[in-house]
Amino acid sequence: MNSQVSAAHSSLSPDKGGSGAAGFAAAPVRGTVSVHIVTYNSEEDIEGCLDCVLAQSYPIEKIIVLDNASRDGTVERLRRYEAGLARERERDLRADQERHADSQEQGDEGSRSGSGTALLPSGGNRARLVIIESAVNTGFAGGQNRALAEAGSDYALVLNPDVRLHPDYVRGLAERLDRMPAAGSAAGMLVRQPEGGVGMPAAGAAEAAGVDAVEVLRAGHAPDAGAPDAGPASPPRALPQAVRAWLDRLPPEAVIDSTGLSMDAARQARDRGAGEPASRWLHGGEAFGVSGAAAMYRRSMMEHVSIEGEFFDETFFAYKEDVDAAWRAELLGWKSLYAPEARALHARGWKEGGRSAISLFVRRHSYENRFYTLIKNERSLLNLPAVIAIETLKAGYIIVKERDLIPCWKSIWNRIPEMRRKRRELRLKPRRR
Repeated sequence: MNSQVSAAHSSLSPDKGGSGAAGFAAAPVRGTVSVHIVTYNSEEDIEGCLDCVLAQSYPIEKIIVLDNASRDGTVERLRRYEAGLARERERDLRADQERHADSQEQGDEGSRSGSGTALLPSGGNRARLVIIESAVNTGFAGGQNRALAEAGSDYALVLNPDVRLHPDYVRGLAERLDRMPAAGSAAGMLVRQPEGGVGMPAAGAAEAAGVDAVEVLRAGHAPDAGAPDAGPASPPRALPQAVRAWLDRLPPEAVIDSTGLSMDAARQARDRGAGEPASRWLHGGEAFGVSGAAAMYRRSMMEHVSIEGEFFDETFFAYKEDVDAAWRAELLGWKSLYAPEARALHARGWKEGGRSAISLFVRRHSYENRFYTLIKNERSLLNLPAVIAIETLKAGYIIVKERDLIPCWKSIWNRIPEMRRKRRELRLKPRRR
């Protein structure tokens, strides 16, 4: 951790940090945080995701959004959102200047009358939003690697655009990592987003009425076209407050999406607790790894476990790249934490159906990437019988039911030399002491 940066941040009150959120109890601020989002045809999700990031109670230095050559209106929404934030910053800057002038006047009056009140600035504390447009789709792995390279923070939150964070999500993870230097990653309680959301009107409804969606989500309602400007102060965003209320209440119907990753004897990774009542997962602890949907990684760990300069293996393109990263971290001596006090909603709809609901693209990458993960990371022959048994059953199923996956076998065979090369590099790395 950069000692100069850490010292600077430790003097800040948490409610004056980069996100601009306020109201959380004061606590020492140490590790710096950046947020990294990769979008692809994410126009329906990205604004709500960013609103929840900006509402975080922990300081955020930078938000990097990389768009992977979306073919919908994602980039246009991002640029419009960016413009809305710029207007908001201008209002906050004017408010700061006015308050500073008032403070000076009160100071002058106080020097004459013996009294006066010092006013603190209220704005200008928002995270910097960086938008990167990729000309080609480099997948989740490639997109995140590029986004991760754009910041040097102590901790990096890798976030999917279909996730809605509780305002204290980043704080919960960063403080856990601060307390446990041996932990290289942490994730909170990801809850499946209920059908219909958590009571917020859709941004699209506002746009249909000719209203800027950023303004609606900031204020919580559509402004009256004839109403005067309410002034430079930026009111709290409504969506994050609705998410906070629902996750704090954690109703009986709340169902877990992920509490981290687990690994069975056949070396199959799964989302822990998926489909179970959220009330069963209120106690924290360690996990095999973290789900890449909303994972916080320690930068020193990412640098340690990277292979050929890549934290996420770009051969994977998408799916199971988080499992591969978690396995490498575990082999090199890093721990992974589950923090139930950090909560978020995840709208991962395709998990609800059977395999017929999953596209060939997803099934192909998921199947191939499992073998790549095994070749790179497995070190025990004791698990080989279980692996062979399950893969034999899967091969039979593919021949009978999913013949569209048969071409995967050639792709896997052709990648074996590459995966063995990466395995050798991993084995040469020293374990964390």
